[in-house]
Amino acid sequence: MNKRFSLPVRAAVIIEVISAFSSLLFLPFLQRKTAAYAETVYGVNLVKNGDFSTYSSSSLFTNVDSWTLSEEMDYDVSSGAVFLSGASGNIKNSSKITVNKGGYRLSFKTWGGGATFTVSLNGTETEVSEKAVSDGTEKVLSARFDINVSGETDIVMLTIAAETASVEKVYIDDVSLVAIEKTVVETEIGASIRYNSAESGLRFCGRADKAVYDGYVQALGAENVETGIMIIPTDLLRGVSDFTAEAFETESVKPLFIAAEKWNNTDTAEKDGYYGFNCVITDISPENTDRHFSARAYLKRVSNGVAKYDYAEYNESEHSRSVYGVASAAINDLTDETARSVANEYLSKITKYELTADKDLIQVGSSSSYTATVTGVKKGVMRIAHEMKADGYFTVKCGSETLAYKDGCYLVPEDNCTLEITYTFSESSSLVSTKLGNVTLKIYANG
Repeated sequence: MNKRFSLPVRAAVIIEVISAFSSLLFLPFLQRKTAAYAETVYGVNLVKNGDFSTYSSSSLFTNVDSWTLSEEMDYDVSSGAVFLSGASGNIKNSSKITVNKGGYRLSFKTWGGGATFTVSLNGTETEVSEKAVSDGTEKVLSARFDINVSGETDIVMLTIAAETASVEKVYIDDVSLVAIEKTVVETEIGASIRYNSAESGLRFCGRADKAVYDGYVQALGAENVETGIMIIPTDLLRGVSDFTAEAFETESVKPLFIAAEKWNNTDTAEKDGYYGFNCVITDISPENTDRHFSARAYLKRVSNGVAKYDYAEYNESEHSRSVYGVASAAINDLTDETARSVANEYLSKITKYELTADKDLIQVGSSSSYTATVTGVKKGVMRIAHEMKADGYFTVKCGSETLAYKDGCYLVPEDNCTLEITYTFSESSSLVSTKLGNVTLKIYANG
């Protein structure tokens, strides 16, 4: 499907939107980085005696206050930790742990022999478990749980079971169970570009929390739930209070909302805990090759006709990219010659000329006009930036033809053109030369 930003024609980015998967190939540029699944801890440790600081002995096996140990587990006085001495064993937190509906993070420190741990929470309504594997070095292992309860709370028992083939002791210490506030939706860092420079494209990726998304669908119906990525040229965010649908309600230009239609992790979504999706803009016009686009993932739900949004965090340095910038940043990391060739094709779309005030700009007679000549210019779209210190205007000629100025651009009609760039100051002054500044031309090649 085709969509356009509501911008003037030449300044606009003409966009074909491909939601989620597509058959298009994208260069695996390093500008696209996967963000870690984000969360914020907002609770205290719910586990009593998680550091095993309180213990007592019996004639049968060691008991640790608030914990029940299997016969294979024991307590080490010198380290203040429990350990597994056999092939398998478990410890259970026998004190009551009250949990609410929401997300939780379980973590514990381990060292010694390598082991596979199964950590679980079991109650009247709750039964969740995860596996974690140690390699014998001292490290903190963790698992994230999504807990659903029909009432207000549930009372659960925490169990940590360990299995190892090693005769070396495996230690467990500093057990923690805390509530977390999960990131409902997020935008992956960076972007990828299409493998075809003649049909340039920029792909952003996002994620939506699976439990939250499924919960909205169950409560409101699939037709009232949408996740995807909103995209807009970064320069159009200037002066807008926030990068949200609500902030743009009164603006004449709106972000482009691209709804995800498929997941890029269908086979692993259950394990991942999120739905991943790709959203693409293509057919970016030549003069926007180095224009930055900002992306922000969203999760929308509609209830009683009212739309509400959850938004990913937005950081311009991480979530704003241009086609030229991605190609430029990745070119030195590409080893495949075909990929390098495609990247160079993107980079060759822009030719830059720097005109200096003291060398290239020549005064026309005794007038307040200054002219520079540039030869061998390719056919394309030209933008001019300058550092003049007084108001004035440019006149651009290709041979005898004066080029029209529209929406910030000049259209160069033919290859190998000789351009005459003239800047005329609005005020006439004998000191006008002191107001000269450098001029930059950018030629964006068509095709």
